[in-house]
Amino acid sequence: MSEIITLRDIDIITTEIKVIEQQVAKAAIYGCIEIGKRLVEAKEMVGHGNWGKYLEEKVRYSQQWATNLMNLYKEYGGAQESLFESFANSQSFGNIDVTKHILLLSVPAEEREQFATEHDAEKATTRELQAAIRDRDANLQAANEQAARAEKAEKDVADLKRGLESLMDAAENKDDEIKSLQEHVAGAEKKYTEATEKVTDLQNKLKKAKEAEKAAKEALAKAQENPEIPESMMESMRQQVAADAAREATENLQKELDTANKAREVAERAAQDAEQKLMAAQKQLQLSSPEAAEFKAFFTQVQKDFKNLQDALEKVQQADPDTGVKLQNAVCTLLEKLQNDLKG
Repeated sequence: MSEIITLRDIDIITTEIKVIEQQVAKAAIYGCIEIGKRLVEAKEMVGHGNWGKYLEEKVRYSQQWATNLMNLYKEYGGAQESLFESFANSQSFGNIDVTKHILLLSVPAEEREQFATEHDAEKATTRELQAAIRDRDANLQAANEQAARAEKAEKDVADLKRGLESLMDAAENKDDEIKSLQEHVAGAEKKYTEATEKVTDLQNKLKKAKEAEKAAKEALAKAQENPEIPESMMESMRQQVAADAAREATENLQKELDTANKAREVAERAAQDAEQKLMAAQKQLQLSSPEAAEFKAFFTQVQKDFKNLQDALEKVQQADPDTGVKLQNAVCTLLEKLQNDLKG
C-alpha cells in the first residue's frame, strides 16, 4: 500500500496562517505561537532577500511583528520540552495579552513567571508593565555596577595590602642590612683594637730591646778596652754575641711593628668604611621608615574600621534591605572616590 505524502509549500503555510487569524483572536497567545511556528517555517522556504516581500504581500505583517511572533514560538512553542513549561502551562499565561507577552520576553526565562505574577501582568496596562521592566533593568544595572565597584574596591584594597606588605618587607630587609652592618662594624673595631694593642705591646718590647742593645754595646766597648786579660776577652766575646742578639731582636721587632702598623691601618680603614655604610643605611631607613610605619598604622586601622563597617552593613541589610542597598551604594561610592584620590 503506497503512503500518501503531503508536501508543504509556502502557499499551504500562508493559508494556515490566515486560517489561524480567522479562528483565533489576535490577542490570544496560543494562536500567535502557532502563527510564529509557521512564520519560522516560511522564512526558511522563501530564502534570503525575499522575507520582507513575502510578509508584505502574503500576510501583511511588519518584519518587527513577524519577529515577535517567531520569538514567542521559539520561547513557548515546545513548552512540554522546554524550561518554560511552568509558565506556559500556568492559568495566567493564556490570559496575558500578546503585546505584554512580547514585552515579557525581555525578562530572563527563569525570572519571567515570578515577574509576571509580582506585577500582575494579566491586569496591568502595557505602559505599567513597560515601566516595571524598565525599573527591573535599571535596578539590575545598578546592582551590576555596584557589584563591579565592590569587586574593584576589593581588588584595590588587596593591591594596597600587597603594597604595604612590600614596604614592610623592604623595611625588614633594611633592618637586617643595618644589623649585619652593625655586626661588621663591631668586628672591624675589634680587629682595630686588637691591632692597636699589639702595636703598643711591640712598641714596648722594641723600646726594651733597644735599651738592651744599647747596654750590650756599652758593655762590649768596655770589655774591648782591656784586651790583655783573657777573661776580659771572653767577656768581650759574650758581650759581642749579646749585642748581636740584641740588634737582631731589635730589627725583628721593628719589622713586626711595621707589619702590625700596616694591619692596624687596614683595620682602621675597614672600620671607617663599615661605619660609613652603617650611617648611610641608617640615614636611608630614617628617610623611608617613618612614612612606611605611619602608613602601616593607618592602614591597619582602616582595615579594622572597614571590617566593622561590613559587619554593621550586614546587620542593616538583614533588618532593612532597602536601607541596606542605599548604604552599600554609599560605601561603594566612597571606595571609588578613595581609589580616584589615590590615583590622582
